[in-house]
Amino acid sequence: MTIARLFSNETYERLKGSARDLISAAGGPRRCQGITRGTESLLSRYGARQEEVFAPIDVIADLEKDAGEPIVTRLLAELSGHLLVPVPTAQNTANWFGHLSGVLAGGSQVEVALSDALSDGRIDVAEARALRAKVLEAMTQMASLGTALDHAIEGVKP
Repeated sequence: MTIARLFSNETYERLKGSARDLISAAGGPRRCQGITRGTESLLSRYGARQEEVFAPIDVIADLEKDAGEPIVTRLLAELSGHLLVPVPTAQNTANWFGHLSGVLAGGSQVEVALSDALSDGRIDVAEARALRAKVLEAMTQMASLGTALDHAIEGVKP
């Protein structure tokens, strides 16, 4: 009996690929067996295309913590129609002008970088990478403002 799946085979291949990337980023299957549960062989199977076994969430959490990068989580967010943005560093909730400054600076840096990149009418890979970093920073500034607003709504004192 075949189990109905919600995603295409290509999507499951991407999940396998992200598991391979994560295990590699955490030092490979041999090193990973000392970081999380599972043997070197089992950890290798999580990224193997021909295997139907996928990494459990606790293993993903352990390895992403060690690698310092949400490799699988980023793909899972994308698959659920979400965008993963780093949690902003703690900032004084009452520092509204600081938030305003961060948001405006982030947005203007994106505008300048985009304008510069488009000066020749196209965006090459290097420009796209640099611009993407500026966009992520601007999104983090917005997330910081959002967190401060959440604290204000919840009545959390600065």
